[in-house]
Amino acid sequence: MLFLPTQFMYRFDSNGTPEALIDFIEEIVDYKKWKFTDSVWEFIEQLKRELRNYLGSQIFVDTFTIRKDPQTVFCLFFFSSHVRGFEKMLEAKWDLDTEQGRGWDYKSSQGESLFSSIKTHPLEQELRTFLRDNQRTNADVYKFTLNSGFLPKHSREVFASMQNNREIKVVDENGEPARKNSFYINYNDYRDNPNRVRFALN
Repeated sequence: MLFLPTQFMYRFDSNGTPEALIDFIEEIVDYKKWKFTDSVWEFIEQLKRELRNYLGSQIFVDTFTIRKDPQTVFCLFFFSSHVRGFEKMLEAKWDLDTEQGRGWDYKSSQGESLFSSIKTHPLEQELRTFLRDNQRTNADVYKFTLNSGFLPKHSREVFASMQNNREIKVVDENGEPARKNSFYINYNDYRDNPNRVRFALN
């Protein structure tokens, strides 16, 4: 784990950068490619993204923010080389604070009018993009869900709604339609049956 005073780092980032911060950033990314921002949240997201790029796909990275007041935000970065350990850290994050776990208030947009104020949930949109060009296995979706900062149960909820609305196709290893709500997005199937079902948009 790595605890960073991101609020102070972010202020330096936008208002003159000390050598120590430049050195820290250059450890993970070419400083010329670093994008300055006026948002501490964007600073944290950029740092998380660059840490993931630097460490590679075999290391999982996520964050837990601590907001002392509207102007003071600190961040704990956590790392794991094992996907199950990463899932457990995410579960703890969601259990500790549903807001910092990004909250979970999923409502399907199906059936809403064109002018409805209800927007597509971020995870639903990310999953649609993930499925747009390729079929994905249950193992693919499991890993993608965790890397998006969500839990497998969240993807299962989104897919259940999409399946009810006939927006998604789920087939088994033989290409036959899978039983309803048979998504197998969990660690055991990721490990033992990674191709148990495949998903595609209709």
